[in-house]
Amino acid sequence: MKELLEPIYLNEKMLLNCAGYLFDGIEFSKEIHEANENGSDKNLGSEGNLASNGITDLVGKLDGKINAELNYKNTSSFSSNSIRNISLGAIHMKVLKRLYTDKLIQNFSSFEENLREKPYIAIEADMKPVDFFELLQILKMISPQLHYLLVFLNANKQNQKKVSPNQQQLNKDIIELLKNLISELEKSYLESNLLEMLIYQGDRCIGVVDLDLDNSNPHKLKSQLNDGRFTIIGKITKTIDSEDRINLLQRNILTPLLTLVQKITVLVETAKNLDNAPLGEERIKSLMELKETAFSIISLLLEIYIDGPALRIRAMSVCI
Repeated sequence: MKELLEPIYLNEKMLLNCAGYLFDGIEFSKEIHEANENGSDKNLGSEGNLASNGITDLVGKLDGKINAELNYKNTSSFSSNSIRNISLGAIHMKVLKRLYTDKLIQNFSSFEENLREKPYIAIEADMKPVDFFELLQILKMISPQLHYLLVFLNANKQNQKKVSPNQQQLNKDIIELLKNLISELEKSYLESNLLEMLIYQGDRCIGVVDLDLDNSNPHKLKSQLNDGRFTIIGKITKTIDSEDRINLLQRNILTPLLTLVQKITVLVETAKNLDNAPLGEERIKSLMELKETAFSIISLLLEIYIDGPALRIRAMSVCI
C-alpha cells in the first residue's frame, strides 16, 4: 500500500489486537546495547642475597633468585544505547500494509459484491453526524431560553402582561421536565460508549459507522469527522438488502419506551372492555402499530431510517 494515511480516529484496542495477530505481538520500543572490553597483565620483579668474608681476601659468595613477571592491565569499554519508539500511526500503516499483502481487506465499490468475503473493509465516503444527536445538542443549547418562550405564549393566550404565580410554577416544572428529558436522552444515546456517524457516497447514505468513544469526547470527535471525505477501515457488523432498512433509534431509549407505552395501551384498552365484547383483531393490530406511527411522526423531523441496501461498520480507523 503506497498511500500514506493519517488517522483522525483510532480504535486502539481493535488496532492492537489486529497487529498482535498479524505480527505475533508488536514492539513499541527497541533498545540496542553494545560493549567491548580488552585486558592484559604484565609484572617485572627480582630478589637476591650477596655475602662476603672480607674486602681484601677477595673471597665472595653470591646467593640469590631472580623472578620476572609482566603485569600490565589496559581495559576499554564502549557502550551504545539506541531507543526507537513506534507510534500508533506507524503501527496502523504497518497493519494496513500487511492486511493488503495478505489479502485480508477489500475496497468497497458496490453492494453487488460479496462484502463479507474478507475480514476487513475500506470505504471512501463523506461523514455526517446522526440527526438525532444533532437535535439533542440544539435542544440542550436552547433549553435555558424556553422560559421566555413559555411566558410569551401564556401572556398571549391570557391577553395579559403578567403571568399568575401558579402559571409561573407550572412553566418552571415544564422546563425542568424538558431539561431532564433531554439529559436522559443524551445519556441514553451515549451510554453504549458509541458514536454513530452516517456515511455517504454522492447523495445517498450507504450506512452508518460506529465509533468506540473509549475516553474520547463525543462532541470533539463529531466536529473532527463532520463534513469531509474520509477513508474508513473496519469490520462489517450488519448488512441489509434493498427490502430492509436500518433504524438509527434502535438502541435509543425511545424504542423501549414506545414499546412499553404500546403494551400498556393494549392492556388498558383490554381492561376497559372486560365487561363488554373483547377487542377485535383489527383493534389490537391498530394499537400495536402505535410505535410505528410514532416513528413515522419522528421521521418527518429527523432522518432515523437508512433504506437498503446499506451496512453498519465498527471502525478501526478513520483517516485522511
